[in-house]
Amino acid sequence: MEKLQDLSLWAAVRLARTPADEDRGQTLIEYGLMAALLAIVAVSALALVGTKIPDLRPAADNLHS
Repeated sequence: MEKLQDLSLWAAVRLARTPADEDRGQTLIEYGLMAALLAIVAVSALALVGTKIPDLRPAADNLHS
């Protein structure tokens, strides 16, 4: 009889679970991938713009004169 109660408790818990409970790991991976993509874009943009910053300095100095 105890096994039947354990089985019914397991079934009740299993049915009470929502699909969101099973998607938590997937969501975490998706956010991780988005963060990695954002980091790649940011580093690439800084690499491209970073080489041009010294060229902008004389133009900025002339604006104040």
